[in-house]
Amino acid sequence: MKFCSKCGGQMEDHAAFCPNCGAPAGAASAGAASGQPGDSASRLLAEKKHSRITSAMVLNVLAFLLSLVACAVLFLTGVQHGEDPPDGSYTIEHDLLGEFLGYDTAKIVTPDEKMAEWAAKEAERRESNENLLKGLILWQSISLVAMVMGFFAARGAKKNKKGLVFLFMALWLLPAVALGVIFPQAIVLLFCGIGLILFVPAILGLIAGGKLLQAANIRE
Repeated sequence: MKFCSKCGGQMEDHAAFCPNCGAPAGAASAGAASGQPGDSASRLLAEKKHSRITSAMVLNVLAFLLSLVACAVLFLTGVQHGEDPPDGSYTIEHDLLGEFLGYDTAKIVTPDEKMAEWAAKEAERRESNENLLKGLILWQSISLVAMVMGFFAARGAKKNKKGLVFLFMALWLLPAVALGVIFPQAIVLLFCGIGLILFVPAILGLIAGGKLLQAANIRE
């Protein structure tokens, strides 16, 4: 097997012309006799590897930026706002179903009871917001680590090493999982469509990892 000195394409040993560009095979034969592919072939492989790594890093940074946007969207849609405390008046509550069945369901709610119910709801709201904030901070921290790991993985891909690439891809899967564990309500957002933004950075990170794996498989 020999290589074309003009385009770097592979040629059969008995070929008189390159099947890719039609160049004469004379110069290619000299390269084959020395046992080395032409400089063009090596250059094309290097350019292909560089292109894969560059596009992977663009996707890596884009995934991080989208994770920032996702955090902002999830915070705005997931945070719960407080209610004003109840006034000091008494309230009469009725059970409509009971009244429909003929029962006297009138119940007087005292100001102390209304205040206790309001305080319980406020405590639940604060806990929910704290969990959301913790989940988003953890998510963004892991996303930052994943983005930085991407640059180390790119350096490894240049040397045809894949270990850091797999770690990089795994890191991009962790943020959404961590948020779902700390703030389970985020899973509910999936059913209204907006929760799908959780997986966009992870998908971009996996695509970037795939390109790095392709680059690591290219041997110049």
